[in-house]
Amino acid sequence: AKIEDIVHEAIRLRDKWGKGTFWCDKAEPRNIDALIDAGLTAYANHSKRDEGIHSMGSRFKIEEDGKPRIFVFKNCVNWIGEVQNYDSDVKQQDHAMDATRYVLVNTSHIGQGLDISFGRRHKY
Repeated sequence: AKIEDIVHEAIRLRDKWGKGTFWCDKAEPRNIDALIDAGLTAYANHSKRDEGIHSMGSRFKIEEDGKPRIFVFKNCVNWIGEVQNYDSDVKQQDHAMDATRYVLVNTSHIGQGLDISFGRRHKY
């Protein structure tokens, strides 16, 4: 995707859901700069890949309250397909998994679940 399209979509998301943080691949500093230049909050993800995989995997476990800590709306077919075929040793078709890992690792200190169906964090 072109950075102009990414910025446009990020602005649309902010306008729809409110101000938030965009966690980005640190290998693309120009993309981060473009988001910041557009008035958005964007940071480079500096977490380790294994740390993110562990954090994401642990969210599927059912907790004491009978709920997992990651919820995915059934219409998120691309995300579901990607997570089912995810291979931590292969760096392809993993953009949604990378994005999910970035959010989970960088917001884990907040102690909230992540609701993919709405793209917003909610307390559970």
